[in-house]
Amino acid sequence: MQGRGLQAIKLASTGALMGAVFFLLLLPVISFFLPTIFSVLSRIAWIGLLGISLHLILKDKSTKYAALIFFSSGILGLLVLNSSLKFPLMSLFSGLFGLGIIWSNYSTKNVPEQMKIYGFSLIKKEVVKKSVEGLLSSIILGIIPAIGPAQASVLGSDDDDESFLLKIGVINVADVFISLITLYLVGKARSGALVELQKFGQLL
Repeated sequence: MQGRGLQAIKLASTGALMGAVFFLLLLPVISFFLPTIFSVLSRIAWIGLLGISLHLILKDKSTKYAALIFFSSGILGLLVLNSSLKFPLMSLFSGLFGLGIIWSNYSTKNVPEQMKIYGFSLIKKEVVKKSVEGLLSSIILGIIPAIGPAQASVLGSDDDDESFLLKIGVINVADVFISLITLYLVGKARSGALVELQKFGQLL
């Protein structure tokens, strides 16, 4: 909360544009290798998921607290999925998202006056580097289940605030393309929206 909202929007938008450009340039290569990579990694996805989970826990400032959250969320998931609730995931996600919003509103101070800062300090070489990192992270995101953009964004090198915002913009856009390509080439839907799109395609 530093009053740099306009700068954050520009960084995320620049990342989104770079993600779209890089993905379209590499689309033939990704389309050629993705089915093979998916078929190999899907059989050992649990190893990749475990490795990424350990990486995120060890990379956190408070390893013990991160491990506690990790195992607590796993236990909560087991309890909810084995409960008698008719729609367990809806109850779980709506409760967790609601709790986060309540906590954010409680702990957040008034929004500061926004400064008119439109530029950012990242040089072109750094923008390209972080864009490539974001694209590679989005490919991992598209193959390994249970990994979201927030988790994929912290893979690789440590980032400052500007690099993180740029990379998350790349990942969010590239993830959409990767999900569509995965659905088209492999027939696997990664989200509820794509499941419905897949059903709609079967009706045509």
